[in-house]
Amino acid sequence: MAESSSVSGMHDSQAKTSAATTLVAICCLALAANALGAQSSPSAIRGTLSEAGTPITEATIFLQSFDDEACARLFTIAKADRKSASKLESCMHDVSSTPSDAAGSYNFAAPGAGWYAVHFLWNIAKKPSPSSMYSFNQGRWTVIYAGHKDSTGRYDSMAQDTPFYFSAKEDISRDFDIPVAQQPKPLRGRLSLRAKDWGVVSELPGFLLKTVETKPDGRRYMLAENPNTNVVVSLTLEALNSGARARSCRKSLEEKSKSKEVKIRDVRFSRAGDIDFLRYTVPEFRGQPIKQENLFTCQFFDNSYIDMHVSKANYTPADEPLFADVVQSMHIDKVQRSSLELTAEGSRLYMQRDYNGAIGSYSQALELEKVNPKLEKSLWYVMIDNLGMSYGITGDLQKARETFDYGVGKDPTYPIFYYNLACTYAEMGKATEAGDYLKKAFEYKANVLPGEDMPDPRKDQSFKKLMKNKEFQELVETLRRSH
Repeated sequence: MAESSSVSGMHDSQAKTSAATTLVAICCLALAANALGAQSSPSAIRGTLSEAGTPITEATIFLQSFDDEACARLFTIAKADRKSASKLESCMHDVSSTPSDAAGSYNFAAPGAGWYAVHFLWNIAKKPSPSSMYSFNQGRWTVIYAGHKDSTGRYDSMAQDTPFYFSAKEDISRDFDIPVAQQPKPLRGRLSLRAKDWGVVSELPGFLLKTVETKPDGRRYMLAENPNTNVVVSLTLEALNSGARARSCRKSLEEKSKSKEVKIRDVRFSRAGDIDFLRYTVPEFRGQPIKQENLFTCQFFDNSYIDMHVSKANYTPADEPLFADVVQSMHIDKVQRSSLELTAEGSRLYMQRDYNGAIGSYSQALELEKVNPKLEKSLWYVMIDNLGMSYGITGDLQKARETFDYGVGKDPTYPIFYYNLACTYAEMGKATEAGDYLKKAFEYKANVLPGEDMPDPRKDQSFKKLMKNKEFQELVETLRRSH
């Protein structure tokens, strides 16, 4: 499939670059200036760097350029696939680098008109964000820092600016300031299931998010911890499979109370409203006293289970309000999100290789778009491409085919949909259909999007088996020569 959304990576997801890896790779590319025919100008790209108002005096600042706006946009989107990474490598360039001065200032004099970005390297004295998070956004900058101190007792750090257009007619300033040792904001999140129009919203002051993931069986899972109180919270959402018989939450909790992994005591059951509760204490673990208090809740809603687990070691009665605060902070949210919000969420999950989670967000966005189209055309293509890709990577080739078929139905002249269908049929082992759709893809080759290239079937893993067939080889060669 097309590298932007092809099934070529369906069974080779390791070949796709994660969002964080893409960002680091981008920032380390060798970049050159985009002159665009501009004449020398006294105008400059400059700025001042500081930490909580204190100048950053030992930074190395790099000026990056982009061949055109399409390249700058590709950098901003940071799409996680080999094709996009290759495109960025060819259209991004290093202009020059400079150190900051005693005032934390830098200056790039007289660059030509064009698209640029700035990034710089320095050492943070104190961690600017919670210890479990190694990247965060500060205004238009993305900051990444090492999780451990260097030999000087500081943290190696990098800040990446977003692309901007420089007219070469007047100075442009790109300043940076970050307060050190920020207090963590209350953890507020929304965990939702695929194809459901609701989610569970939580607001947990002082908690740090440890994990959010989609399990292989489709369950959604979140884990958070408060480093000050040592309270740990997990939340799991599980949709009941079609035709499956629901069991009561009480029975589910009773099974938890029969755990043979640890010895428990003081088992208590209760119910409030439509939520069942289980409490018990684990006095020791592997011979070591831990006195861990555990609270489990279970709620059955919209043919789905909502399970929460709150625990704390070295528990005392004075800790009880901590448990109550967690329970009270969580509630079901049925506010419908927009297709743009869902597409953005799907893209984030897709870049994190959480393809099941991406399917949930993208499929909801698609249903909204069918009723009330709101997405820009380019984002609509991303939604369809990545949704089909996610189905393919998770092994649901039938759904992948249906998704790309829908795309063809809406835009029968867009070649990448045909190409993706060809890849899908190739993965199914259907050579005739794969060849037919490959012909269609090259027939409309001229309709690829600006900055998008027609992929080479000879290098696509989806066609690896078919390329051993002489007739298919000849078809591919014919298509490449004739188009």
